[in-house]
Amino acid sequence: MIPGPLAGTLLAGLWLAWTAAIEPRWLCVRTYWLGPGAGPRPGPPVGEGTEGPPPARLPEGSPVRGRGSVRIAHLTDLHAPVYRIDESRILSSLSAWEPHLIAFTGDLAEGGGLPYDAGLRLLARLAARWPVYFVPGNHDHLAGWQTMEQRLREAGVRVLVNEGECATVGGLPLFIAGVDDPHTGRDRLDEALAGAPSAAAILLLAHAPSQRLRRLAVERRIPLVLVGHTHGGQVRLPAVGALWVPGQGWFPHYDRGWFRLGDGYLFVNSGLGTPKPWIRWLCPPEVVLIQWEPGG
Repeated sequence: MIPGPLAGTLLAGLWLAWTAAIEPRWLCVRTYWLGPGAGPRPGPPVGEGTEGPPPARLPEGSPVRGRGSVRIAHLTDLHAPVYRIDESRILSSLSAWEPHLIAFTGDLAEGGGLPYDAGLRLLARLAARWPVYFVPGNHDHLAGWQTMEQRLREAGVRVLVNEGECATVGGLPLFIAGVDDPHTGRDRLDEALAGAPSAAAILLLAHAPSQRLRRLAVERRIPLVLVGHTHGGQVRLPAVGALWVPGQGWFPHYDRGWFRLGDGYLFVNSGLGTPKPWIRWLCPPEVVLIQWEPGG
C-alpha cells in the first residue's frame, strides 16, 4: 500500500501531467500579419502565449498597429460546456489586441442536450465591447440551432447564415460573409456573397474547410477565409501532424494553420474546447489574432 502523503503526491503529479499534456488548460495566443504581396507572417507576442508571458498592450507604432489594416480576433469551437480555459486569459489577450472585430466560426455548443449557457455568456460579454460575428457549426445544429440563433442575436452577436453585410473596418470597406455549416452541406456561398460591392475586400467565415468551400472560394477569388472544426486534430505527432479530422479522415492536410487558396488564404483554427475524446496532445487551445491589410 502506498503511504497517504506519497499517494497524494502521485495523484497531484498525474493531474498536472494530464492538464499539461493530455488536456491542456493553458491558452496559446498566435498573432499574424497578412499584407499585400506576401504570405502570412508571425506577429509580435500579445497576451498569454505558450511560454506564459503576461498580457501586454502593443506599443503605438508596432507593425500590428499600422494604418489601412483590420485587426481580427478568430475564436472557434468552444464546445460548451466541455471547455476548461480560464476566460480571463481570453479577455486579457483581446484587451491587449483591441480587435476591430471578433470572428467566431461555429460549434459554440457540444450538443446532445448539454447546456451552452456559459459559452453564450462569454460571447455576450465580448459583444458588449467588440463586434462579434458568428457562423454555426455542426454541433450547434445538434444543440438546436433555431433557439441558439435567437439567443445569440438577443446577446448582441451578429449571426451570419448564408448572408453577408458591408462594414467599414479600420477605415477600410469590408464585406463580411458567413455561411452555414459546410461539414453538413448547409453552406450557400453564392447567397452569402450576394450584394458584395466590387470595391470591398471579402472576409469569409465558415465552420469547416470542406472541399467544396475551398473550391468555390478559389473560384470567387476570396482573399481571406477563416474556419475551425478540425480542433487541429486534437492528437498530433511530431513531424506527422494531425492523425484524424472529421470530414478529412486519417492524416488530413487541412488540419490547422495557413493554406493558400488561389489568390487568397485560408486559416484553420485549432479551437478552444476539448470535445470527445477529451484529449489534446501537442495541440493546445488557441486564440488567433490577425492583422490583415487587404489587397494581397
